Amino acid sequence: MLSGRMLNVIQYIQIKGTTSYKEIANDLNIKERSVRYDINRINDSLSMENKPQIEKCSKGVLKFPENLSLEEVSENNDFLYTSSERISLLLLNLLIRNENFKISQIGNELQVSRSTIKNDMNELSKSLEKDGLSIEYTDHFFLSGPEKKRASLMNREFNKYIDLLINPPINFNAFEYHSIHIIHTSFKGISIPQVLVCINELLEKMGYILTDSSYRWYLSNILCLLWFIIHKKPYPLTLVSTPVLDSHSMRKIQASLSDIIGCPISDAHISTMLYYLEYTRTYSNLNQPMDPAYVESLVHTLISRASQIFSLPFEKDKILTDGLLGHVVPLLGRIKSHVSLCENMIDILGPEEMDTYEQIKKICLETEPFDQIENEDEFVHFAIYFLASMKRIGSIPCKKILLICGQGYGASVMLREALLSEYQIEITDVIPLYKVPSYPNWHEVDYILSTVDIHGELPKPYLLIHPILRASDHIAIEELGIPRKELLSNFFHFSERLNFLASDDQKKIMDLLAQQLGYQKTEKPV
Repeated sequence: MLSGRMLNVIQYIQIKGTTSYKEIANDLNIKERSVRYDINRINDSLSMENKPQIEKCSKGVLKFPENLSLEEVSENNDFLYTSSERISLLLLNLLIRNENFKISQIGNELQVSRSTIKNDMNELSKSLEKDGLSIEYTDHFFLSGPEKKRASLMNREFNKYIDLLINPPINFNAFEYHSIHIIHTSFKGISIPQVLVCINELLEKMGYILTDSSYRWYLSNILCLLWFIIHKKPYPLTLVSTPVLDSHSMRKIQASLSDIIGCPISDAHISTMLYYLEYTRTYSNLNQPMDPAYVESLVHTLISRASQIFSLPFEKDKILTDGLLGHVVPLLGRIKSHVSLCENMIDILGPEEMDTYEQIKKICLETEPFDQIENEDEFVHFAIYFLASMKRIGSIPCKKILLICGQGYGASVMLREALLSEYQIEITDVIPLYKVPSYPNWHEVDYILSTVDIHGELPKPYLLIHPILRASDHIAIEELGIPRKELLSNFFHFSERLNFLASDDQKKIMDLLAQQLGYQKTEKPV
């Protein structure tokens, strides 16, 4: 039997006609010793089938025999895949075609034993751990982990096969054929060439010309998006773009794609496609990763870890998220090119901000690829983003509430205290229903909360609630635009300054303070 690597060697020699061991090793990125081994194995196999062999000449020159065709070799050999090829095929199956993923079935497809597949799965598991992903099993194997990271990995894998989709070779080798077969099968018979035509039409209408590498990145993102649509799975990224096409052109492309894939394409999907295109154009000349899913997963990791350490809701700060998304892309380019900032920015941080800086630096060093940062200025940049967010979170303005409650003094006081402990509000007045028509201070009110139904129009937004707040009331209050109380931006620093106390005493003080202030979560997570 011949391996997939040997088939690549045969195909290379056929194309070249005359070549050498060294040239094959350089162009196919394999060791010259391995090339010599492969040639001997190939000739042994050809000899057994009474076919002309690859001619070995002096000085390491090799010639392809005139009376041998690659098709003959392909038809008469069961080709084995290299370990790396098998792992690539396993990953592709796990990402896009895992419904019937079982070891026995995959072993039959790849013509190897169950133990070989298990060894390959172990190797794949080790590499997936770096992305925070794992392989799990119920009635079939599947990838487990954050959806954004899975989408990012799917995009990177699609990117490897784009050239085979847009410019397929005349003769596929076994690995190429198998990988493309998996992709086409996962798209449920949809014509990928028709999708390419539609995408190219979009580029033409927008007047964009991308480099080949940029086009591959854009197309892999779009195929990833379409895969989620076809399989009726929610796309894990919400990317909004300012429309750059007139509505008629957008509707036409939207309708064309919907017809091709047999599924409705929403306005949000079209907006995502335009976002990817603008993103790809913007960063196509920076010689760095352009995968928005990957960038967003990195930002999500930073924000999530910082939220845990500082006990602050950074994930609710859209300004922070947008700022980090724009900052991370050029940073990845600097990391890749080993470019260091030399701005001595550490001097702009005051003593009270150094704790935050050290915590943010620690988060970065625990997150790939930020652990490769060679300059402290980069950590200062990150710290500044989070320090600014802390100030925004700590300065959320109180909403002014007029509370209408006619159930008596006791009920009014109970409801008032419940609202003040839960929400970032100031209650301007508590009045009964009959005083509403003559109420004079509407200019001081943002919202009206009432325990009795009010008929007629009111000058401010109004919500009917129960005297004893229920879950539905909390949902409605937040939807109205009244924010819940959040931890103070300096709460973490206050906790740090109690470190002279025993841990139990420190916890009691923080819990008491939290109770008095009405906060729900106060502990710094360990």
